Amino acid sequence: GVQIGFNAAASHKLINIEECHILVPTITAVLDDLRVLLDVVLQMGEKLEKLEETVQQQKHILNRMVNELRLSKE
Repeated sequence: GVQIGFNAAASHKLINIEECHILVPTITAVLDDLRVLLDVVLQMGEKLEKLEETVQQQKHILNRMVNELRLSKE
């Protein structure tokens, strides 16, 4: 799932936070909801990328078919 946190000292490792005494309590209270929301948004982005790839592939196939039809008429 989605992690929200900070990098460990001198590292790229993400330390997922459950609570933070520096954050405003209202933000800490919605961290789990934010993780769920971000997970949904990221999944939608992945689906949109796959859809765009499929559309581009279909466009390429259709363009080839049109070109072949044009050549066969000549």
